[in-house]
Order: sequence, then structure tokens, then C-alpha cells
Amino acid sequence: MVGTLKIIRKSVADYQRKKVILSQAKKKKEVVYGAQAMNVQVPIQLRRPTDDFDMYSKKPGVSAKALKRKMNALSGFKNYYVKPAQHPGTWKVMDIGYDLRKNTEDDFNIADYTKPAKKPRTTKVKGVHYVKLNSIIADKKASLRDPAYSFRHQKDQSDLNRMVAAKRLMEKKKMGLFDGYLDDDSSYKKKLKRLKRKQKLTALKTKIARQKVSVANKRQKTRKIYFEAEVERAKARRIRSEGARKKLKSLKELMLR
Repeated sequence: MVGTLKIIRKSVADYQRKKVILSQAKKKKEVVYGAQAMNVQVPIQLRRPTDDFDMYSKKPGVSAKALKRKMNALSGFKNYYVKPAQHPGTWKVMDIGYDLRKNTEDDFNIADYTKPAKKPRTTKVKGVHYVKLNSIIADKKASLRDPAYSFRHQKDQSDLNRMVAAKRLMEKKKMGLFDGYLDDDSSYKKKLKRLKRKQKLTALKTKIARQKVSVANKRQKTRKIYFEAEVERAKARRIRSEGARKKLKSLKELMLR
């Protein structure tokens, strides 16, 4: 029973923290990156469990202190503090943990604020800016190539696999081939071949139909030309016959004189 209450209390606290962090991000136009940005853009079954937020801000120190004040006001105690991270220019907002003392082993991080080296490409979800999935994939690939980040290669590879799988699912859904997450590769390839064959057949049918329309149009134009020519010939014959009648009439008049 006690364990269940702890889980419920932690879930409520996580929800409240998330709400405050995203509310500030929305108001101050901060950008979410990292695992939280990935989780928003992938299906629920591919999300990685994470509690802390990685944030881009033009003034990371100011943003971190603003979040600390809001969280302390929400809790009613000074349960949160700010400290600089190992990476220069990054600030951490920390929870003092269950012992209610700063800088002890049970302290845990709720948000990191840093200034981006360049303006990130973002997508907007419910008014909050998140780094685009393609940019996160590119960052993970760069991290995996760098030996200096070997300590996090396993986590980066896991995230990369999740995002690649998510993009593949999105492509399947776009092509109308999505029939569940547990779709095996052989089934996917067969369906893809059938779809391509169907698309080629449709394109061929369209081409033939266009050719038929083109031939019909040409025939119609030819008929129109022939009809116009026949009309002109008929007019010419009528004019000639009228001229001949006039000549015959004048000859008759001469003979009667």
C-alpha cells in the first residue's frame, strides 16, 4: 500500500513539474530537445522513459532560476535549487530529494538549460517548440561517431533505433501499409512490391487513357477539317451552278430577240 502511494505521489509530482516546465517554455519560447523532444514525435510504444527535460534558452541561467522560483512556489518549500553543470554555459535545476538537503546523493535533476550553438530546426506541438526528429537523428549519429561520447553510445544507439523505427512506421502509414507495430520485414517488403506494381499499372492505364483521348481529339479535328472542306466545296459548286444558270438565262434572252 505504501509503495502504491509513493508511485502515485511521484506520478503527480512528475505531471506537475512537466506542466510548469512546458508552460514556461511556451511563454518564453524555449525549445525542448533530447529524449523529451523525441518522445513527443514517436509512437507511444517507441518512447524512452525519462523524467528530466533538456531545454534550449537564449539566457539559460535566467530560465533555470525562473523555473526554480516557480517550482518552489508550487511546492511551498525551498525544494529546488540551481547549480552549474560540468559543461560550461549549462545550468541544472535540481530537486533536493527525500533527505531535504542540497548537494546530497538523493538529489535529482529535473531540467537542464543551455544556449544552442545555432538556431535549431523545430516543430510546434501544443504551442511548445521541439527540435525536429531529423535533427535529433543527425545529432545522435554525430555522437556515435565521436569517441569522446563513448560513455553514452549505448543510450544514443537505442534512441537512434527508436527514431528510425518511428520514421519507418510513419512511411508505412503514409503509403497505407501500416497494420500494427509488430509487422515483420518480409510482410512489409511484399506489400511494398505489390503497392509499387499497382502504382506502375495505374500509371500505365493513365498513359493509355491519355493516348486514347489524344487519338480521339486528333480524329475529331480531322473530321472537322474534312467537314469544313466539304462545306467550302459545296459553296463553290453552288456559286458555279448559279453562274451557269445566269449564263443560260442570258443566252435564252439573246435567242428570243
